[in-house]
Amino acid sequence: ETAVYFEKISFGYNKMKFGSDPKEKEDSMILKEVTLRAEKGKRTAIVGPSGAGKSTLLQLIERFYDPDSGKIFVQGKDYRHYSREELRNFITYVEQDAPVISGTLRDNLLLGLDMQVGESGANLSGGERQRLAMARSLLSSAEIVLLDELTSNLDSLNELGMKKAVDKLKGKKTVIVVAHRLSTVIDSDIIYVLEHGRVVGSGNHNELIDTVPLYRELAKEQFVDREL
Repeated sequence: ETAVYFEKISFGYNKMKFGSDPKEKEDSMILKEVTLRAEKGKRTAIVGPSGAGKSTLLQLIERFYDPDSGKIFVQGKDYRHYSREELRNFITYVEQDAPVISGTLRDNLLLGLDMQVGESGANLSGGERQRLAMARSLLSSAEIVLLDELTSNLDSLNELGMKKAVDKLKGKKTVIVVAHRLSTVIDSDIIYVLEHGRVVGSGNHNELIDTVPLYRELAKEQFVDREL
């Protein structure tokens, strides 16, 4: 069963000016005819170089923006049929600089961890903020978890802890993760490779190393080996 389905999604932030050249529009597009599918309870990863449009995909799922063309289905329904409120009940979004409400961790997590956090999490490191946001999303009832470049603020020990937290979601929630670092996503069920706003390949880690030169290049740069 498909939780999120993108059907030929194209999107650009600058809308076409009347009378401007269609070629110009093509150049300003961040996503170009992207089709991808996130299965229920599985982990779907989106990887690619900076500026490939990865985070934009997550923002579209949350309906911060509407696509210029194409359709997005969430839980089998065209997502425009939901109110934004309903949509956000399905979805929890953990971003790079996860916002933290001021107060205690208890207020943030309702887990009874009494440590003053301060305005926008001033006393917490970036990594702690991300872990907190991650814990919040684990506790929320939302079925779809969007993770944006989760381990950007984490050292390798914390990264491991984060991966374990994501592993716990397996089968329970649908996870869509956007990553620049392949080490965090090599065990995803399916990985989509994005380059200049287009999907240039999809499959598991080993398949992509064999079939997509860009992926092979990223893996080599990041010393990520083939999974045995």
